Amino acid sequence: MEDQHEEEGAEKMMEHYVTSNPNAQRSTIVRPEVPNKFEIKPQILLMIQSSYQFRDLSNEDHNEHIERFLELCDTFKFEDVTNEAVWLRLFPFTLRDRAKSWLSTLPPD
Repeated sequence: MEDQHEEEGAEKMMEHYVTSNPNAQRSTIVRPEVPNKFEIKPQILLMIQSSYQFRDLSNEDHNEHIERFLELCDTFKFEDVTNEAVWLRLFPFTLRDRAKSWLSTLPPD
């Protein structure tokens, strides 16, 4: 009997975490629909996170960052997925520190 109550309590706790929160902040970036088979490989994310970071430091050029990001994105293609859909999914991974904070302050879509 006690085990049943523990299981019910655990289920309620899990439900608390997985239930969508209508007050949660939605993303600033509106991402277009993509096919279910679409997957960004971890190697691509690792490459972006290790090489293409923008922190919004005084010595960094915003335009150069975007140019380098688009240049990188031109090196791979996904079947049935537009370039824009890929860009909008990957771009947040290029931001760090002040730049990432700035993105999170923008109003949701």
